[in-house]
Amino acid sequence: DLSPVTRVVQLLKGLAEKVEAEHKKEEDLYETYVCWAKSNIASKTASNEKAKARIDELETYVSDLKAGRIELTSERVDLEKEIAGLNEDIELAEAQRAKEKEEYEAAKSEMDATIAALNEAIKVLEEATK
Repeated sequence: DLSPVTRVVQLLKGLAEKVEAEHKKEEDLYETYVCWAKSNIASKTASNEKAKARIDELETYVSDLKAGRIELTSERVDLEKEIAGLNEDIELAEAQRAKEKEEYEAAKSEMDATIAALNEAIKVLEEATK
């Protein structure tokens, strides 16, 4: 038989062992959490720095767009090329029309002279045949 004091001492020793085991579990859990938190904080900090750098880059890009230093499409450049080509075509067409006009005017004056000469010839023939 155990005396009541001995039983209390044994109970206290058992309780101390349980508390010590729970303390060890809690300590391991705490260390795991601290390790996870440190790696997570480092990861998030790096991610935030990367995001801040991207924000700065995009803000610069937007300000360049607003200032007209960057264009979103090549549409303006393509249209300017098309306009230049059309202007060149217009100049060629105007030169061709000017040449055709000169040729027409030369031919017209020659034809007018020929018509006038034929009309005179007709008059002379009409008078001669009367």
